[in-house]
Amino acid sequence: TDVAKAVGGWPLQWGMIGASALSNLGQFEAEMSSDSFQLVGMADRGFLPLCFARRSRHGTPTLGILLSLTAVLLGSVLVGFGKLTMMLNLLYIIAAFIEFSAFLYLRWAFPHWPRPFRIPLPL
Repeated sequence: TDVAKAVGGWPLQWGMIGASALSNLGQFEAEMSSDSFQLVGMADRGFLPLCFARRSRHGTPTLGILLSLTAVLLGSVLVGFGKLTMMLNLLYIIAAFIEFSAFLYLRWAFPHWPRPFRIPLPL
């Protein structure tokens, strides 16, 4: 934000802070929704109790959302928000690395599999 203030003054600085806050809020909501639907899927397959598979009248997995929210709140209180943020960023990096590694492995191990799109790389 110091660079934004130096380049564009306080309007750009506060614009960057606001954009960052909205981006973080959207990312948190997307992650929490994804986690709650993963709990629904695990309950549908029998890995979790069926109470996690219940949905509200709008189709949202209410118990999964409450569980995710509780975990985040407890983590931020017990561990501290700064450390929790660092842990979540580390987990995100590890997950992205695993996903990209799996993508490369599948490209090399099974080059004959049909794909709905083509990436112009010599793999």
